[in-house]
Amino acid sequence: MANDLERKFRAMKRIIVSDPLVRFINFLLDKKGESFALNPRIPYGAKKSLVDAVCDYEMNKIGILRGVNPVAAAFYVLSESRSIPVHMHHQEWKGVPYRIWERKNVPYDSSSYTVFFPNLQFPNFSEDMSLTPELERENDSENDFYNTHRIQLDSNFESCVWNKVLYQSPVFKSRSSFDRPGLSDIRSFEFVPYHEFTKTVRVPFFITESLVYANADARAIVEVYQKYKEPIERIVELLKIDPKVRIEFIDKIGPLEVEQFLRKYGLDIDTLPHVINKTEENHEGVPYTIYEVKGGSFEGSNKVWYYGFINGIQFPDFRVESGLSEYEQRISYDALKLAFDYALYTSFFFKPENGIIHHSTPRFVGGSRYDKETQIVEVNIPKGKVMPCEISSSIEYLKKNIHTSIHFYNNYKDQIAGIVEKLSDGKIQKELSSILEGSHVSDLSDSTAEFLGKHGASFIVKSPYHLERQDSI
Repeated sequence: MANDLERKFRAMKRIIVSDPLVRFINFLLDKKGESFALNPRIPYGAKKSLVDAVCDYEMNKIGILRGVNPVAAAFYVLSESRSIPVHMHHQEWKGVPYRIWERKNVPYDSSSYTVFFPNLQFPNFSEDMSLTPELERENDSENDFYNTHRIQLDSNFESCVWNKVLYQSPVFKSRSSFDRPGLSDIRSFEFVPYHEFTKTVRVPFFITESLVYANADARAIVEVYQKYKEPIERIVELLKIDPKVRIEFIDKIGPLEVEQFLRKYGLDIDTLPHVINKTEENHEGVPYTIYEVKGGSFEGSNKVWYYGFINGIQFPDFRVESGLSEYEQRISYDALKLAFDYALYTSFFFKPENGIIHHSTPRFVGGSRYDKETQIVEVNIPKGKVMPCEISSSIEYLKKNIHTSIHFYNNYKDQIAGIVEKLSDGKIQKELSSILEGSHVSDLSDSTAEFLGKHGASFIVKSPYHLERQDSI
């Protein structure tokens, strides 16, 4: 037994102990390997062949080690997982240079290509302190401005301008917004041997696993940027010098508002999904409308969603009720939604999970600029009203959701109507406010449910899910 262990130890030692080849491999794996990869006198083919040979050597070493001791082999793989610099590709497309930093991962025998554009520089508003005049708002402190508004400028520019400009390219049109190349600051270059960027700029930056895809995406970025270069630069300049434009840009909420803002300042691009079909239907005497929506810069041009609006169920939009305070508007809106959800909980289809507030039930939407659903399909909801709306990628699921909602709403609509009427009463508002004491309805959903039950919604306090929760408290 002792001799067997000794043989295995000697074998592992032969595998791991350094020899001239291993020392050279360690040189490549070390930071010094970057100088080898960046050396323009060494042909790319020679660099690639050498790194491939190193990876083959490492893979063979792991194979031998597995035969001797699988546990040691696994430990070695985890401890030696690094990447070898291969080459910095200096590329250009239509007069715009870009660079691709190629690395090969050891011991997994896979490559990564980091692509960036030294000459396509956008301001890093979070760091750039030269914005003049300063953006100011009532009750905004200097800290609020630097910690919130500047960060929001960066976020909005990437999501509302850069991301949507990329969507205009056929290469990126089928990809969701999360899969398109973004803008990165100096922190993204910690593992890239390029030190000419300052912290005040952001540049297009992405990582891919194929040199072919790296070049294809990079050239698509160049082409779409050049097409929209002038309006992009005009918007950037206005954001830097005009506080009114900055405030307007930060305040953009819905997709329609974003598109209108871009067109107002010369960036005429198509970012919204398009309605390709609309059907009017009816269930148990309640009309509803389904819109089939395709494309848009959110999910890519091939993505199809179904938007269902239950037109026959309308409630007052307490969020805009002028006779209530802002807090009363919010809690009334949330309490009404809770009552509606409880009616739907009667169905197993909407059985609550991990609490009373459950996001599988349809949400309420109105004509507010915050409700992107109504903006996308351009549906007209009466002023001061909200209606249930559901979105799904499955038309079958959407119809099941709508039909179930209508059926169980019909069972309790008289009681819900009574709740709507009482939530408009100032005395009831004060009672509900005293129960919540400044909290949200979602924080005290059981207490709110008891309150609604006390004021006529008996189906709530008789709900088996509510009784079960009460028993567990």
